[in-house]
Amino acid sequence: MNEKDLKKILEDPNIYNHEGLEFNFKTNINFDITQFTVENNFKDCVFRGGNFGLWDKKDKLEDSNISLRFDNCHFENVDFEIKKCRINELSFIDISSTSNSYKIFDSDLEYLTFDSCAKFQKMIWIIKSRCKFFQVQNFKNLEKLKISHSSNFASKVDINFSNFGNVEINKATFKDEFNFLENCISQNFEIQNCSFSKVDFTSTKFERASEKPGMAKRIVCIRLRVIEMIR
Repeated sequence: MNEKDLKKILEDPNIYNHEGLEFNFKTNINFDITQFTVENNFKDCVFRGGNFGLWDKKDKLEDSNISLRFDNCHFENVDFEIKKCRINELSFIDISSTSNSYKIFDSDLEYLTFDSCAKFQKMIWIIKSRCKFFQVQNFKNLEKLKISHSSNFASKVDINFSNFGNVEINKATFKDEFNFLENCISQNFEIQNCSFSKVDFTSTKFERASEKPGMAKRIVCIRLRVIEMIR
């Protein structure tokens, strides 16, 4: 199946569960999300080829109940970019991917979930977006998690039980709980110019603290700055 077949599926109001399908894209694809049916669930599907873009063709955010769920799917050389969309739910559960990045730019989401994506190893980047509930957990080796450019999170954020190479959070607002539990950071961890209500870093480890003299002190300073931003 190709990009035209996928477009028909996403716009068909009579079919919302899609299982065991294989898509091979010849070019990069960009879909107008306002044409989608309310719910689309993909399970055990394969996506190969060009990049996958979603945007609002009207170039403005509108109310939406659209939900996109990917469960146990494989993405081969398919980067995601979501731009200026309003989505009720976007979830990636137990996916594998050789993609370079999943970017969410200037969008509004009620629920955004990345869970148990053991074979997803590149980058998740949230840029200038608003999200109510955000969850990233059970990653074995994600190279980079980045949140930047005035992103805003209205409710609880859970980033837990994962191994990260780099975590960068800059110019973001977290209005409820920010939980960063039982993670391991192997390279860099930076939080700058953020606003928090409550943070919890219980059982999170910073591997480089044991590799370089003074690194443990630096990590302590980072955590103190986070605490100061709460007050």
